[in-house]
Amino acid sequence: YIGHFDKNALVLDKDRKIHADDFREKRFPKRPLVFLNCCRSGTLTTGADDFEGEIEQLSPGSDFSTMILNKDARGVIVTLMPIQATNNFASVFYRCLFREHHTIGMALRIARRRLMHDPERLFFQLYGDPRGYLFTAEEDDGY
Repeated sequence: YIGHFDKNALVLDKDRKIHADDFREKRFPKRPLVFLNCCRSGTLTTGADDFEGEIEQLSPGSDFSTMILNKDARGVIVTLMPIQATNNFASVFYRCLFREHHTIGMALRIARRRLMHDPERLFFQLYGDPRGYLFTAEEDDGY
């Protein structure tokens, strides 16, 4: 996902949003890596907390990241600060992950190193096992 958020929802366009309730009964059987590439996506709440301005502390389990991990996602990458729309962190990260076949954590680390000139590289946080690969040998279809 790339876009914006509004209170406790990911904004797809002016008329459509994804709320935490949209995930309540869903599971991620293929264990995807979810990348919420929008400003302060690490502060998105599930509605369990009141959201007014800055969030200083979330209640345990009240954020999108925890909810997505509890639905069997392999990991969640979020941002902790506002980011520029022109940020190219995701493309460098995905290149490390898909073309160079690094673990999720190593791809994140290498992307940060390659973008040393960009302070926004430090705004991206992984929740999940950094030692994991996006695909195991059994899941890999030759990509």
